[in-house]
Amino acid sequence: MAKNNPVLIRNEEDEQRQVRHDLIFVVTMNLIFLALLLGLYFFNRTTGRVDSFFGHLLKF
Repeated sequence: MAKNNPVLIRNEEDEQRQVRHDLIFVVTMNLIFLALLLGLYFFNRTTGRVDSFFGHLLKF
């Protein structure tokens, strides 16, 4: 039976921890951007300020 390599196991644990951290970070950032996008959509829908801002910015 082969011996377990403790260094290899430790590296896999570090890699899994980093992947889990990155996944949580990406999901959190996506939720923040989704909330911002929905907020801008409904804010613009009621006031029209976002359209006028970009129209003025891009000279439409």
